[in-house]
Amino acid sequence: MESDKREAFQNKIKEINDNRANKEVTIEGIWVDFKTAIITEAEKTLGYQEKQDNTEWFDEECRESINLKNKKYMERPTRARNEAYKEARRKADKICRKKKQAFLNEQLLQLEEDFKNNKTKNAFGQIKYMKEGFKPKTEFTRDKKGLLIDNKIEIMNTWKEYFEQLLNQNQNMEDNEDNEEENTDDGEGEEEEIIEPPTKEEVEEALKEQKLNKAPGGDNIPAELLKAGGQEGIIALHRIINKVWEEEKIPEDWGKSIICPIFKKGDKLTCINYREISVTIKLKRLQWAGHVQRMDKERIPKKILYSTTGGRRRAGKPRTRWIDAVEEDAKKLMGVRNWKRAAQDREEWRGLIREAKARHRAVAT
Repeated sequence: MESDKREAFQNKIKEINDNRANKEVTIEGIWVDFKTAIITEAEKTLGYQEKQDNTEWFDEECRESINLKNKKYMERPTRARNEAYKEARRKADKICRKKKQAFLNEQLLQLEEDFKNNKTKNAFGQIKYMKEGFKPKTEFTRDKKGLLIDNKIEIMNTWKEYFEQLLNQNQNMEDNEDNEEENTDDGEGEEEEIIEPPTKEEVEEALKEQKLNKAPGGDNIPAELLKAGGQEGIIALHRIINKVWEEEKIPEDWGKSIICPIFKKGDKLTCINYREISVTIKLKRLQWAGHVQRMDKERIPKKILYSTTGGRRRAGKPRTRWIDAVEEDAKKLMGVRNWKRAAQDREEWRGLIREAKARHRAVAT
């Protein structure tokens, strides 16, 4: 981002910070103001990048030659006109082949230049695009009976039903376990470690570790925009995180996610040939938790894993900790109750992760 645009962007965030400095607002209000300011100012200063044309080599000369060929084809057929059409077709094909080959040569030169300049991400991305070629968009699907559906509403309902069944396949198991186990935690008589709210320095460090060139979530705010906010952006994020910490609530947007179906194999029109990403994320979290469990107790990741929200919780309010989610996922996805012991053995833990992945693939198919 250019320096003048970056400065204008940061000034807008500063304006939001100043307006909210001494006002009592809800967590939802703070987040909506911040999100609106980020997106609106980004649209003004940066705008949108036009979608890249997949046929850059197809220029006016190609278009004219093909139009001439089509015109010859539409004429009343005679022997002379048939020969003229064939000649126009040969000429159009020759021009298009020549233009396409020249474009590919330019791409190869650009790839070589990218590798020389250590721009490997751009280079391998272009190689992948050139290798895969054109992929037609799938605009239809099949119902449970295998019949083709072309109505958009019916297509959305089919996908909704599929993901509801897929994402809630363990719900009955969880309900049965809840009925069997009595919850004796009344929220009193516990001594919980009091953890201070995150500092501005911790927020800044976490923002620095965010990776770039990643797809944004439902709020459409990529990490690049958050980093471009500078110190004003860090102040705004720190205020939001502290508000979440105090109220033990998150903005509505944070509870939403985008489902990205990942095609594996088979018929692209059949829903069961796609995998959801939520279980994949949970297994990745378990893999990460096993790695953290083997760390020294003074390491920051382990402190975060075992941390809980600050202050005294209200009577009857459940604890919200990372470790609770890990224990639940280990029980549901891996069938492991004492995950801390299992995680101490690296090979055993990796084997359990692989078995869970294999079981999930079997259920999905």
